[in-house]
Amino acid sequence: MLTLGRGVLNDVFFCALMECVSLQKLSITDAVLGSGGAQEIQLRHDSLRCLQIVKCRVLRIAIRFVQFFTVLWTSKYNFPLS
Repeated sequence: MLTLGRGVLNDVFFCALMECVSLQKLSITDAVLGSGGAQEIQLRHDSLRCLQIVKCRVLRIAIRFVQFFTVLWTSKYNFPLS
């Protein structure tokens, strides 16, 4: 499990995340996802099964996980996960 909070997580972080093959659960709280110019964050992982995104700012997320099982999305702005 990897738990992150507060700060900016840019495209470089999410690219490096693909190399963490033993990671099964990711929790991100109160963070800004993406850099100023990125319109979409790409989340790709082969073994991640659970993703929690809580009170984060992001424009759009594309999720592609082979073993994906659950997602928890909460936002202080109440935007739906689509």
